[in-house]
Amino acid sequence: MNIQNKLSGNDGLFFIKEENSVIAELIYSMEGDKLMLIKHVEVNPELRGQGIGNSMVKEAARHAREKGIKIRPLCYFAKVSMRGDEYKDVLA
Repeated sequence: MNIQNKLSGNDGLFFIKEENSVIAELIYSMEGDKLMLIKHVEVNPELRGQGIGNSMVKEAARHAREKGIKIRPLCYFAKVSMRGDEYKDVLA
């Protein structure tokens, strides 16, 4: 699955699209140049339980590392997903 990123102003979206439909998304906003706020993660109900939401969070973390920014997860799913040591370097 190809995770795409779209940023418009301070509002951003990581998403997966199949056949012209968005099947998963991670909604975020930028607070300044160095802080990403993850607001919501959503996966099509038929695809839940397959790790797609976690893949979205991993992509956000990869992006943050690449850009030298930190993440503050605001939604419950992202907070739980980012509890492990794997994300300590990017958490604000």
